[in-house]
Amino acid sequence: MPDYKHIILEKDPNEHIARLTINRPERRNALNDDATAEMGQAIDDVAADDDIRVLILTGAGQAFCA
Repeated sequence: MPDYKHIILEKDPNEHIARLTINRPERRNALNDDATAEMGQAIDDVAADDDIRVLILTGAGQAFCA
């Protein structure tokens, strides 16, 4: 799994769940070009994993996304 700067991707294949957290709480998780690109890579990674059936999208801190 790649090392991301603006997101956190956690996978639990035993539960068939992945969680993608936008990790820019100081900016209320506003999406910039880098965060958007990382999200695309992470979503592609999850889509290619046959053990994952659900992707939960969330944001760190007090806001989901600004």
